[in-house]
Order: sequence, then structure tokens, then C-alpha cells
Amino acid sequence: MNNLNEQQKVIVALNGDDEVFEELFIQYYPVARKIQNNFFVSGMDKDDWDQESRIILYKAMQKFNPSMRVSFGSFYSRSLRNRAIDLVRLNNAQKRVPDNQVSSIDVNENYYSDTVMDDASTCPERTTMYLERFEWVLGECSDMEREALMNMISEPNKNLELNENRALTNAFERCRRKFKND
Repeated sequence: MNNLNEQQKVIVALNGDDEVFEELFIQYYPVARKIQNNFFVSGMDKDDWDQESRIILYKAMQKFNPSMRVSFGSFYSRSLRNRAIDLVRLNNAQKRVPDNQVSSIDVNENYYSDTVMDDASTCPERTTMYLERFEWVLGECSDMEREALMNMISEPNKNLELNENRALTNAFERCRRKFKND
């Protein structure tokens, strides 16, 4: 289907060829991404915007008139931009302001602690795996490597001193490779 021009692709996609439709979507995906980056629509993530972009692509294909002497890409870009503006306006309309305003997490502390996952907290399983690997690496290290590793762990700001001592720096790098290549 690569030998079709833009106008022919639009017609073929409108007649139900999903592959050509997807090809057009991929072709104009950078346009959709750029417009998304220029507008913030609260509550709309990348997947929502991609779906909205596909809908607008289909509608633009239906409304596109080649006799207007405008490329389909420009027409689609303008249609997407207009839709983004509409979504921002809809989001900001006074009558659509939620009844219950945003409240502090502290108000419902128990609810959030039970339902929201804390990415900053440590996973016990992962911690155990790292500790086991760390113990294995310590057993595999030479005395100099163990000294370099322990210095780096106990005093991270001592990194400057490690860099001055080339042997310790090399020893620490060997430990790091052992840890990664376990």
C-alpha cells in the first residue's frame, strides 16, 4: 500500500482497510504527540490521547475535501488542535467543576494508605534478593574489592577519595560488575 498517495490512502482507509488506517495514524503520530505536548487536559493520559487522535483521524478522513487545496496532514493537524482546545474548554467549564473539591490526603489518610501503592517504599522481596546478591558478591570479592565496596557504601561522599586512589576505584568497579553479572 506504500505506492498510494495520501488522498488514495484516506479513501482506502475510509472504506474499511484497517492496515491503511493504522499506517496513516503512525504517519501522523508525531503531529498528535506534538499537539498533546502543547495542551494539558486534566485526567487524560497518553493512551486516552492516542484514542482521541484515532477518532479525530477517522472524522478528519470523513470530512476531508481535496478540492479545498489543503493537504490531509494539515487538515488533520488543525482538527486535532481544535479538539484539544475543545477538551481544555470542557475541562475548565464552570458547570463541570466537581461538587467535592480536591482535599488533602491527610483528611482520608487511612483510605489512601490502604488503596494507594507507595512506589517509594521498599519491596521486601526485592530487598531480600539484593541482600542475597550483596552477600554473594562480598564472598566473591578480594580483600581490596571488599574494602572499596564497604568504603563506598558506608561513606558515599568518600567517592572523591576513591577516585584519587586508582586501585580502589578499579576494585570498586570490579565489585559492581560482579553484582550486575551475578
